[in-house]
Amino acid sequence: MENNLKIATPISHLFENDNFSSQIIDLSDCLECRDHSLDKGFKKQELFHCDLQVIHKFLTDDFNYLKEIKSNKKDLKLISFHLASCYEDPLIKKGIFYPRGIKLSIQEMKNNASENIKNIKNIFGDQIHISVENNNGYKTEAYDYITDPNFIRSIVNDNDINFLFDISHAKITAINTGVDYDEYLSKLPLNRINQIHISKEAFKLTGEVFDAHELPSEEETKEIIKFIKKHKTLKYITVEYYKDSSKLADYLTKIKSII
Repeated sequence: MENNLKIATPISHLFENDNFSSQIIDLSDCLECRDHSLDKGFKKQELFHCDLQVIHKFLTDDFNYLKEIKSNKKDLKLISFHLASCYEDPLIKKGIFYPRGIKLSIQEMKNNASENIKNIKNIFGDQIHISVENNNGYKTEAYDYITDPNFIRSIVNDNDINFLFDISHAKITAINTGVDYDEYLSKLPLNRINQIHISKEAFKLTGEVFDAHELPSEEETKEIIKFIKKHKTLKYITVEYYKDSSKLADYLTKIKSII
């Protein structure tokens, strides 16, 4: 596969094992830092996946935190943000958001995104790209608007930023909203995709789908590779799997051999 794709692996609790961290760094072209690993000094930290939501109003402390990220991560080339909930302070039960506090309107979220992203660009400059990630949508009001592909597309296009596409999140949203997966994909801003999060969702005994962060099956991996070949703007591939270091290493080896 002829491209400039890079495997960007998240720094996780698996990195607490020095032997594994060395192995995974060797298998990765670069690393994706998270909020919990801001102080980690591993090499090749090109990406930062931040829990802040650009659709919520940033405070001075938030902008100071972003300045700290910029100062600490000298190799940074991409920072990404969440579009998680339309509520400012949602209640979380078993990993799912529920209504609590102030609910923002579509226009309020768009206005917040415009102001925040303008300031984010001033902090990080032209050399560091900015992306937002699609969230999974569950059947509670806390997910209103934010998983709507038209809303996601407007946040990306109106602010001239990139798109971090999470495959599992999209599949969960399609299932829970009763929309055909391919139809849902067709409305997302895939022309601006520069990173993809790879994992597999799962189903509870009750039939509910959830974001399990399992490894994709053989068939799903083929689908992912087909998707990658189609989207030429894609720069980074991130495997979101945190359960077994040896299985992650095997899967990264497999992906690396393909791309």
